[in-house]
Amino acid sequence: MAIGRKGRLAVALVASVAAIGLLLFWPSTNPVMIHARVRVLGPRTVYGNLTCCSGDALPWDEVVRGVRSGEPRWLELAVAFKPALDTHPGEEMVTAVAAALTANPPAAVELLIPAYGADLVCAGQGSEDPVDAAGARGRLAALASVHQTSHELALCREVLARIVGAGGGA
Repeated sequence: MAIGRKGRLAVALVASVAAIGLLLFWPSTNPVMIHARVRVLGPRTVYGNLTCCSGDALPWDEVVRGVRSGEPRWLELAVAFKPALDTHPGEEMVTAVAAALTANPPAAVELLIPAYGADLVCAGQGSEDPVDAAGARGRLAALASVHQTSHELALCREVLARIVGAGGGA
């Protein structure tokens, strides 16, 4: 009887280890699962896993699309991946971070500015798509929906006002 219990315990242990391994290394594009993997394995390991060797449809593309959507869970991932970003495809994340402000201004201001800075998040400086004066006016209008008061929001408005001022009346 004791051997039966030990055998069941061993099978349960092996199954648990296999399940955890599967969850950690399977290229899931669920933001909760990716964030859990980042916490366990670190951002560089997970970043490398998402950007490597998956053919035409990289899981990284789904992460970038999620960040562009402005959904807070994806924005939290953008912050978690910041230490791991390299030239490419890290550049795609930087551009997505800059685009997130128009999709969800309150979350982008709260979550992204402390990690990436107002110049990038608000004005796209350093991204593949920097904001011009017309874009800055549009982003300022989008920020009107943000009812919180914060240092980050003030920085964002200041950066955009500078761009509008530099662009003149056009």
